[in-house]
Amino acid sequence: MHNRIIIIYCGLLLTLTAFSIDILLPAFSRIATDLDASYYKVELLIPAFLAAVGIGQLVGGSLSDRFGRRAVIKAGLSIYILGVIVSVFATNIDTVLAGRILQGLGGSAGPVVARSIIRDLYSGKELARNMALAVAVFAFGPIVAPLAGAALLLIFDWRALFIMMLIFAASLLAFCVFFLPETIHEKNPHATRTSIFVKNTITIFTQPQSRFYLLLSGVMMSMIMIILINLPAIYQLNFGITGTLFAILFAIHGFGIIIGQIINRRLIETIGIERTATMGAGSLLIISLVIAAVALADLMGPWLLAGLLVVHATSYLVVYANAAALTLDPHGKIAGFTSSFYGFFSQVVSSIIGALLAIFIQGNIVTWSLMLLGFAIITFSALLWRQSRSADKISIKPGKKS
Repeated sequence: MHNRIIIIYCGLLLTLTAFSIDILLPAFSRIATDLDASYYKVELLIPAFLAAVGIGQLVGGSLSDRFGRRAVIKAGLSIYILGVIVSVFATNIDTVLAGRILQGLGGSAGPVVARSIIRDLYSGKELARNMALAVAVFAFGPIVAPLAGAALLLIFDWRALFIMMLIFAASLLAFCVFFLPETIHEKNPHATRTSIFVKNTITIFTQPQSRFYLLLSGVMMSMIMIILINLPAIYQLNFGITGTLFAILFAIHGFGIIIGQIINRRLIETIGIERTATMGAGSLLIISLVIAAVALADLMGPWLLAGLLVVHATSYLVVYANAAALTLDPHGKIAGFTSSFYGFFSQVVSSIIGALLAIFIQGNIVTWSLMLLGFAIITFSALLWRQSRSADKISIKPGKKS
């Protein structure tokens, strides 16, 4: 199978988590009403799912190093489908949350194996460029999912959204079973031992480049989390927008992701991965400043917010995608574990921070915008510090297939 097809499939595996989140965003009010649940508890469907994705990734990478990428995808997607079924037949919000946790544990196979497969096939600049391509495909979730969710809600109730998740996951599972080749060069029969887990963790944290970008991923994912969790409440409380119009406004920002990754792939070739990430962080800081200024001046409107978030989206996944490549690149022999630890760390940390900040923000657009600005300042400052310490040094090897 041509590697480009495999990368596109990896992008779809990456977007399974985004699809599973974004398709539900237009349905928050409907779920709360139908299940007689508080809006905040419905909002927990996002961090609960993502925390489970992060926890699942902690073991998924080691399992894929031992048993192969295909075996973990098949097992994970099967568990995800089971979680969907639990949610479909739920009669209260707690059962839906339980189903979402199952979905997250199973769905964790998607991002961890996707990143591992890309690392199996590439290293260096080619790793970063193909990671950017996979992230561009990932934008399928943020664009299509909320629109599909809103369209389904015009005809069916919120349970139909879970049926759509089931169809998507089943399609990915079928492709894996019938078409996907195994990409790991050599399975490690000892990969799941506790001693190996500890050794690999130490290896990641003692490698300066990996340690820095792993920590940065937690900051970036926290920013993404407060966008996902709070946007439905922000549009509803500040502009009275829900349902189909919210889905359209939310989906628009997915085009920013695609534009950002097209630019990312080109800049990686010309100025390198780390400098591209720093440039992305600078852009992120500027647009975050604009969002905060407009919100503080009480000039924000729904379409203006959507437009500003398109520009915002061009930048934050440039930093996150490049951070993933820079964390993974030094660890080709433990690519599965590194991918899983990267996902675990960034998503569990961000889920905790996102859930706590949601209580504090509560749909207040000024508070939310200042939070975005804070994360942007931290990200840009950290990357400038990194650049100052690694000036005139090459942080990543020339691209090659591995």
